[in-house]
Amino acid sequence: MKLLFSFVFLFISLESLEAKKVEENYTVKTRGITIGNLDWEVKLEKDTYTTSINLKNKGPLSLVYKFKGYYEASGIIKKDILVPEKYIQEWKTKNKQRNINIIFENNKIIDLKIQPKEKEVARINFLELGGYSDPLTSFLNIFLNNIDSKTID
Repeated sequence: MKLLFSFVFLFISLESLEAKKVEENYTVKTRGITIGNLDWEVKLEKDTYTTSINLKNKGPLSLVYKFKGYYEASGIIKKDILVPEKYIQEWKTKNKQRNINIIFENNKIIDLKIQPKEKEVARINFLELGGYSDPLTSFLNIFLNNIDSKTID
């Protein structure tokens, strides 16, 4: 509930204050046990936006399960709607590392790089998708604009 309240506060801050940059820090818990920290930053300029999340293990489970993640999305703002241009995801655990880079142009995916490469063949051609956003941009559009958002993840 505290995390939900913090999200609501973050978005009220972005809408009601004419703040262009908001930074929030969260403790991530499950069943009352701290498992990590989440640092979130949102920057809104006149015509552009950037948002990033840093996620890192913390607490007693860190001895057994270490993880860290970095997520960043940036793009332009058209008629108050966030339109992605670039998305980066870096995820690392003891046994797995994954990097994803997506480039958007005119609301279409023009480049998608996943490292290491997927072993399973994609069932759809991502480069034919239009009107999709990355997870961070979708999330912000839902909260800031109360609109539906198609998400690639």
